[in-house]
Amino acid sequence: MLKPGTARRTVAAVMTGAAVLLLLSSCGTAVHRQPNAGNVPNGANMQGTNAVQPLATDGTNAATSTARRKNAQSDKHLHRQFLDRVHQAARQGRMVNAADFVVGKTLIDEVHRQWGKPNRSEGGYDYYYPGMMKGSIAFGVGRGDIIKEIRIADTALDPVKDGIKVKVSEVKSALGKPDSVRRVGRQKRLIYTLGEYKLLFDYNPTASQNPELESISVFSPKAAKPMGAGR
Repeated sequence: MLKPGTARRTVAAVMTGAAVLLLLSSCGTAVHRQPNAGNVPNGANMQGTNAVQPLATDGTNAATSTARRKNAQSDKHLHRQFLDRVHQAARQGRMVNAADFVVGKTLIDEVHRQWGKPNRSEGGYDYYYPGMMKGSIAFGVGRGDIIKEIRIADTALDPVKDGIKVKVSEVKSALGKPDSVRRVGRQKRLIYTLGEYKLLFDYNPTASQNPELESISVFSPKAAKPMGAGR
């Protein structure tokens, strides 16, 4: 049997131990709950500007990929419109960016009168560089000083002015199968016959699987023939 003093000390020790255990339990609960209180972002924060955006199949940001597809579709549409204008002008012996002149009819002197002295003359062609992203325009001189060809090149073949020129596949899609295809030096030429005129598209076949055009011409075979030659 415990003495009265010993019993009191035992009871006091038990109560002290219980208090310590209760205090430790409370501290542990607080430590465990603290991250949920402020360190873990909630659903609203996860949807903010730092949220990871989905990727497209090519690894780019999905929004960027969609914008690129829309731009590509817009380019194709504008290229098609440009080729339609070229085709309509060529049916009249004219070329875009130089519609005041007609192959087989206009004398080269008329070009000089309107546009002044050419920037360069070489190989029977007078070259002009009008600026304003119109590229280069060359006038081939035929018999009797009549214009036999009007050729556009460089940035004139980039109607959107975004660094992408019209491609061979786009010509075939817009105008159909050419009447003939010829090799001209290192180039190949798509030829479309439009009555007394011919519409020519020159490109480098080794540039790519679907090369960009290097020049477009409207041509008069009649004006190209020497005087006295038959048809």
